[in-house]
Parts: sequence; C-alpha cells; structure tokens
Amino acid sequence: MTTEAYYAPLQAWLEVRAFPCDEGLIVFLRNIDERRRAAALVAGQTAALEGIVAGVELSRTMDAVALLAERALPGSLAVVFVRSDDGAFLDLAAGPSLRPEAAAAARRLPVAVGSGPTGAAAARGKLVVGDVADVGPTGLFAAQAATHAVRSAWCHPLQGRDGQVVGVLSCYLDRPGGPDDTEHARLGLLAELAALAIERSRLDQAIRAQALHDPLTGLPNRSLLLDRLEHALATARRDGSRVGLLFCDVDRLKPVNDLLGHAAGDGLLLALAERLRGAARSGDTVARFGGDEFVVLCPDLADEREALAIAGRLLTAVGQPLALGGQELRPSLSIGVALSSPGREGPAPATAAAVLLRDADDAMYRSKADGGERINVFAEPMRAEAERRWQLERGLRESLHRRAGLHVAYQPQVDLRSGRVVGLEALARWTTPDGVPVPPHEFIPVAEGTGLISDIGTLVLRDACAALAQLPAELGRPRVSVNLSARQLLDADLPALVHSALAAAGLPGDRLCLEITETVLMEDAPGLTDTLGRLRDQGVAISIDDIGTGYSSLVYLKRLPVTELKVDTSFVAGLGRNTDDEAIVAAVIGLAGALGLHVVAEGVETRTQLDKLVELDCSTAQGFFFAPALEPAPLRAYLEHPLPP
Repeated sequence: MTTEAYYAPLQAWLEVRAFPCDEGLIVFLRNIDERRRAAALVAGQTAALEGIVAGVELSRTMDAVALLAERALPGSLAVVFVRSDDGAFLDLAAGPSLRPEAAAAARRLPVAVGSGPTGAAAARGKLVVGDVADVGPTGLFAAQAATHAVRSAWCHPLQGRDGQVVGVLSCYLDRPGGPDDTEHARLGLLAELAALAIERSRLDQAIRAQALHDPLTGLPNRSLLLDRLEHALATARRDGSRVGLLFCDVDRLKPVNDLLGHAAGDGLLLALAERLRGAARSGDTVARFGGDEFVVLCPDLADEREALAIAGRLLTAVGQPLALGGQELRPSLSIGVALSSPGREGPAPATAAAVLLRDADDAMYRSKADGGERINVFAEPMRAEAERRWQLERGLRESLHRRAGLHVAYQPQVDLRSGRVVGLEALARWTTPDGVPVPPHEFIPVAEGTGLISDIGTLVLRDACAALAQLPAELGRPRVSVNLSARQLLDADLPALVHSALAAAGLPGDRLCLEITETVLMEDAPGLTDTLGRLRDQGVAISIDDIGTGYSSLVYLKRLPVTELKVDTSFVAGLGRNTDDEAIVAAVIGLAGALGLHVVAEGVETRTQLDKLVELDCSTAQGFFFAPALEPAPLRAYLEHPLPP
C-alpha cells in the first residue's frame, strides 16, 4: 500500500464529518505515524541484532529482516536470498509474505546480469533499482508479476567483510520509482543487518565444522566419529544388522617426519586420507582418529567377511607407491577389525561404541606386533594382551619417571683365539615398581610401540659408558655395544647424544659400538648415511645386528660406514646339524673378511656350535656357553676369571 493510499481513507473520513481538511493536520498525523514507524523499525533492528549476537537461527533472523523491510517500505514485498556455496545461485532464505507459488518460483535464482534485478544485483555487487520495465523480468514474479501488481524493484546486494556478495535483500513495490531517500537509507541498514546475520551464521558453521573435522585432512575427527558410531549402533540394534570398525595405524610415519620433515609427513597423511576415502564404501565414514591413526566406520554389514573385504581394499589402496619429498615411499597400514554383536539386545550405544573402539584398537595392535601391513580381527584373548600391555606401559613410564627399576646387564663377547673378553653387550633389564622382573621380549616391544624406547635407549647408553669407565684397567679394555632402536637411529640429535655420553664417562669413541638391526637399513631412510658418518667420525664402531634375517641389506655394506656384522642366533643354533645354516654363517664370515669387517656370532650355547665357529674362522662370539648377561658385580668377577673357551 502506498503512502497516499494509506492516508486517503483518513482524509475522506475527515471530509465526511465536515472537519476542515487542514493540510497541517494531515502533516501532523503523518509525522506521528512516521515517528511511530521509525521507532518500531529501530526496536525491530535492535531485536534482530540481539538475535544475531545470541546465535538465533538464520531463517528466523531473515524473516525478521524481511518483515522490517516491508514495514520500512509500505506497499512492498520483501525477500532475502543467501548465495549458495558454489556462488552460482541465490537460495531463498526468507519471504514471509510470499504466496506458495511465488516461493516455489523463487527457491533458487541464478547469479547473472540477465536473470532479473535480484540476480543482477548479486552479479554486479551493486544496488539495482527501477521500474520493472527498466530492470527486466523480476525472476521472482516472471509469471506472476501481474497478479502481484509489481511495478518496481529495489535489490540490494549483501556484502560480507571481505567485500564478497553473500546474498541479496529484494523489495518489490506496487508503485513505480522505488523507495524515497529516507526509505532507501532504512533499507540499507536492514541490508547490513542481513549481511551481518549471514556472516555470523557462516562463522558458526565453520566453527562447528572445525570442531568436528580434522584440520589437516578435512576428515571427521574423533568427536564426529563417536557420534556417528553411536547412531549406527542404535540403528543396527533396531534392524538387527552389524557395525564394523576398521582401526588403521600408519606404519613407519615417524621416520618420514624425522627425515623428510613434518610437511612431508602431512603430505603422506593427506594422500592416505584420499586413498582411504576412495577405497571405502559410499556410506562408510573415514575419520582421522589422531596422529597416524585412521578409523573407518562401516554400518550395515552382513558379516565378518564383508568387513575383511573392505579392510583388504584399504590395505591395497594405501600400499601403492607414493612419490613424496623427492623419495618414492610405499606406505602401509596395520588394521584391526571389530564387529558389533548381532541382535537387538546389548549395552547402550555409548557403551557399545567404547567397547568396539577398544576391540578394534587391540586387534590393530596385534597387526602391529606381527610386523605391520596386515589385518587382524578382534578375538577375546587380545583383551587380556591389551590389559597386560597397558600395565607394562604404565609401569615403564613410572620407572622412567622415578629413575628406578631400569638397569643394564652385560653379556661378555669373547675372542675365540685368545679367550679374552673383548666386548660387552649392554642389555636393558627391568623390574616393575612391584618388584617383578619382566623379560625383555615383553617390555621392549611395548617401549617401541609407545616411543618410550628412546628414553630407555638414552639411559642404557649413558649407564653403559659410565660402567665401562669404572672397570679397572687391569681387566683389559673391552668395548661396550649398545643396541639402537630405529627411532633413535633416525633422530638427527643422536651423534650429539653419543658425544655427550662418551664425554661424561671420559671414554674415547673406539670403546663404543652401536648395533643396528638389518631391518632398519631396509628403510633406506634419507639422512641415515650422514648420521652414521658423524658417529664414525667420533671413532664409534657400527655393527649390523641379526645379519641375514633381512633380504636386501648387503647392498648397503658398500656405502654405509659399517665396521661389524653380527651373525643372528637363529643361524648359530643350527651349526653342527643343519648344513644350510652352516652355509649362511660361512658366507657371512667370508663376506666380512672380504670387506674388512669384524664378525661376532651371538647365541652360542653348545661346544658343537663353538667348534664349528672356530672351524669357520669366526673371530668373536657371545652366548650362554660363555656367560649370560651379568649385573656389574658378577661381571667384574667374570672378567677377573673368565671361563676358557
């Protein structure tokens, strides 16, 4: 309704009652109405602004803005549009006075100059105002303009803080010419209010998305995974289906971070996330659980075979070669699979979700312990193993914190020609805070899996150097051998740590030998040659442990500064009764002789094994035939009176 149409009945009423139609009275009444309308607009704007601050739903705020626009511009029909995520369309956000057929026509409008004043305002980023004949078809009322008596349009782009158009406030009038200056100013304020509401809504959406998604990969995070898992379990209980969880741990991520940098590690995680998404089913949820762990939620499974088929696809997809940081990597996963129990009975979804996650994690740890790059399905005995592993980890952390319970024992290495002790292998030993000794084959894998092995390795290195320095000179000058984990070897600070331990004990570098396993060499990690070279520059010997158990390390003997080979116990055990083992040991000794390397055979337990090693011209050996790993006091007694070979 126009202003003239609004006041015409009042003027007629005054004339009928023979009141003098004083023009001043009409102006006075108009001013009263104008002030009331202005006050109502201010109150409405204030309420809308408070709603924006309070986080009121966007649709409610947009409805309020549209109604305020209609009040600010009598005789108009106000509509608010929000720009789509792809920027190509305007989606109807509010039109409280629209008829159903008009709302259907306005549901989505293209952002284009030729699509009417609303689309043109968004495309140009400028106000479009004028008669319908001048601005072109309205788009909104292309078919119903006559029915709604639309004569002109006022379309104001809504601009965010970055200047980008986020929507349009459109007012369609029943009179030509558009709003006057006062009305235009008021509508402009409402347009700013609508833009602010859209910005606040999108910020809230971004914050919610950030809270529920991993910032690196964009995958659902732990919180969103748990929410979807509980929902999937509730659904499965109703329809009798099963839910599967595939807990995936990336094998050997830390060496990538340490040697190629964290940017390369992030690139690996991004690539793996994409591969996992591609291998999973369309209805599955691939989430990053944290660090190097991913979890795939598989709802509506028929049985275990279907879960294993999905896990197999994940393993294959991830295992394809990947070029990263100038290196070609072949990533792999350790996968644990757990399935919910079939049927409609069971614990609440939240409890069931926690149990399923724990079971999948336990199964994954079994895959890790088996060497990685494999799949294990949860079985009940794994729960007891997991509990034992957790107890060991807790005890190790407490022992390291208290600096008690962890100590070093030393196994003598004997020269087979002279019978003298020429070396000592330092071996970690642990007694729990409860006073229970734990075999190394139990606590060392736990230490490696939790990263505690680095702290234990540092303790062994420092204690071994200190103990060696305290041996009386008359007992000879044996060297001490210390085992290095892969985590330690790939630490760029290792040479500095070794230098510090030697300096604190007052030992020259040639009194120390560092043992690394053949499997570490097979990683072919960048920087390995440099690290070993810096250690050799200090005079430290480098020994390859478990030689022969790998498949490709011999090629590295030419370019790595290795000084010693250790024949693995599994081959020594067959000497005197297995010709294949004898051939392997002879080959290792011959190779070492050709390359000028020292040889140590470990695991010697019988006279037959010893005699065969002497026959094969092996120079040094260790094992229970000579002595077990000894504490410092028994070690000193042994060094004073060694057993003859």
